[in-house]
Amino acid sequence: MNDEKRIAYIDLAKGFCICLVVFFHTKGVLGCHYVLDPFFASFRLPLYFFLSGLFFKDYGSFRNFLIKKTNRLLIPFFFFYIIFSVIVPNALHIFFGKTFETVIGWSSLWAFIYPGVFPNIPIWFLWCLFIVNVLFWFLRIIAMKYGSCHKDVLLLVLCLITGLTGYLLLEYDVMNVGYILSALLYLPFFYIGYIFKKHEAITYLQSLSEKKVIFGSVIFLVITLLMTIVIAIHSVYTFYIFGITGVLFIMMLSRSIGRLPFFSYVGRYSIIVLVTHGIIINVCSPLFVVLAKRIENNSLTTLLMTILILLSYYLIIPLMIRYFPYVTAQRPLLREKPKG
Repeated sequence: MNDEKRIAYIDLAKGFCICLVVFFHTKGVLGCHYVLDPFFASFRLPLYFFLSGLFFKDYGSFRNFLIKKTNRLLIPFFFFYIIFSVIVPNALHIFFGKTFETVIGWSSLWAFIYPGVFPNIPIWFLWCLFIVNVLFWFLRIIAMKYGSCHKDVLLLVLCLITGLTGYLLLEYDVMNVGYILSALLYLPFFYIGYIFKKHEAITYLQSLSEKKVIFGSVIFLVITLLMTIVIAIHSVYTFYIFGITGVLFIMMLSRSIGRLPFFSYVGRYSIIVLVTHGIIINVCSPLFVVLAKRIENNSLTTLLMTILILLSYYLIIPLMIRYFPYVTAQRPLLREKPKG
């Protein structure tokens, strides 16, 4: 989005979302668990897909759409995958004998397709989101062609069927080849974001009084918080219901606040944070161990490391914008059709 078209509370929501993602991956280093983990887990990924659905456009043709999504998603994915999940770990293994708990050798080239563990794991989301966008593009075409005067309803049905299919296949431990099943699972949240934007819910939310927004955020917070702690997410119903209430909580909260300097900043450049934070966590992992021994509290260590990693983006983001704009979705590498 251009500066003049940016909506402050959407950037803030994206900021909250990417910070939760960084925190989740950071706490995995020391294996920390927090009482609010189920609460955050209920909407962390649904929120990301919802926010992505807000900005869905068909761009007039599938060719234009594909070019846009390649610039925005595939180029950052493949650049950071090849460099940091193939070249760097294999070079360290060959020349320095460093061992990894990840795929090494030629198979590292396709570890993201045939499920394997690769070092820069957070970027799986870009690949998955690309699949979601393409799938949604075709489902929307079907709904427009056969939906008559109920296009949105047919599209909802198609997305729900797709989501339920993904959920059931994952429940039966069907192999998640190329993260296709994850794409199916999260497609309904993408649809909700699309509908939210299409029916001008963004504008409506922006027009609500502060009291109504705060009241709404408290209601959705209480529902999601209590239900995720009391009722575990153990069914397709709780998965989608708590995901939606959690998303609405963050949207209401972001609208009530409007803008927070740091969170809004990383939200605006969330793709840069997404593709790089896994690398930073891996590089800093020895520091985790040192701090953990000194502090003797893994939970506190994880929180401190999360803060330090996030603060590093005041330096990393400007550098990435300046020197790597084409592989961080800041500028298009492939030629795009001019607007208008």
